[in-house]
Amino acid sequence: MSVTQPEDWKAGDRVRIVGLVAAAQHNGKEGIISAKAATAGRVGVELGDGKTLAVRRENLELIDDGDTRPRCYICLESDRDESGCYPVSAGCGCRGEAAQVHPACRVKDSEYREVRDPNHWQCCLTCKQAYTPGPVAFALGKRWWELAHESPSLSDMDRMFIKGLAGHYYATALADEGRQDESEAIRAEAIECASVANGPGGVDDDIFYDPAIQLVKSIDPRTEHAKTLEEAERFEEAAAIYRRLVDELSALLAPDDAVFPMSMLPVDHALLTTKLHDVKQAYGNALSIWGLQKKLPQKLVQGIQVQREVLEYQTRVLGPDHPDTLGTKVSLAQCLVNTTGSEAYTMMMGCMDKLKELRHPDLRFAQQIVRNMQSQRRVG
Repeated sequence: MSVTQPEDWKAGDRVRIVGLVAAAQHNGKEGIISAKAATAGRVGVELGDGKTLAVRRENLELIDDGDTRPRCYICLESDRDESGCYPVSAGCGCRGEAAQVHPACRVKDSEYREVRDPNHWQCCLTCKQAYTPGPVAFALGKRWWELAHESPSLSDMDRMFIKGLAGHYYATALADEGRQDESEAIRAEAIECASVANGPGGVDDDIFYDPAIQLVKSIDPRTEHAKTLEEAERFEEAAAIYRRLVDELSALLAPDDAVFPMSMLPVDHALLTTKLHDVKQAYGNALSIWGLQKKLPQKLVQGIQVQREVLEYQTRVLGPDHPDTLGTKVSLAQCLVNTTGSEAYTMMMGCMDKLKELRHPDLRFAQQIVRNMQSQRRVG
């Protein structure tokens, strides 16, 4: 595949979004040039999920790949699905062709399975990783929420329990889409349903009151609250939330822990371990930013240590060239610049080729780190 940036682009040309800062979640997404949303100085880009963004020309790369188009790993087609979406990246741990899927095809796959099992709706059925925000997670959340209301196989209390889980998941997906009013309404209904399901006298009281399941269900809302605190620069409070989650998840995963039977958990051991290290990474980032912005060297050192632990795990389990591992290296290097600049420079130069090869969303950030260090003469 070759990438060029010619002077004249036309409707229908395929492009890739790069270098966004305020909306970095769109970096790496591919779409076609469209007249929709085009404004002065911006190009309309229709993404695979049917959405159209207005993007500055300098944040686009034209892709010249002949007739090669991603194919859905389920239906093996590259055209739009019944909802008008092209195959898109699923947002899980799979790579290559295995990661491309029509959102509608992935939803149909889950419809054949158990509506009560969150794994079928929140996680990839192949790699078992939870889906990141995107069109696949949104489509799954929407349909799961619908089935929580419609499925005839659910008892009244089961329905309340599933509406609590599905509602929270769908509300989060809506919030990621910027649909805050809808998100808040569904989240309020989900909280009410969860309260009913978890109340005294409900069926399966042992499961509803199981502390392990309550912990698993609390991970997403607690991390979301911590992120909100970070945005408000309340780093000490955010770090405390992450720290408690790390401690609780570590205790849950302890091999000699008889209090939390793994068979009772709504997610498997591998997925829970992934969540633990996701929270640890957020904790390390929060400590590092807290230390940098408030000039607290001890917090910066603690943050670096936590990020090193996450990097060691990712390197061992995912491999040194996995996108998540590379992202942690970039984050860690940013912190090391303020302590051991030469290590940060060596780390970035050691993975720069792979970042370029994968067109990693943190590539430009990594390049900026190297340029800044060279301009400041922190390395030879």
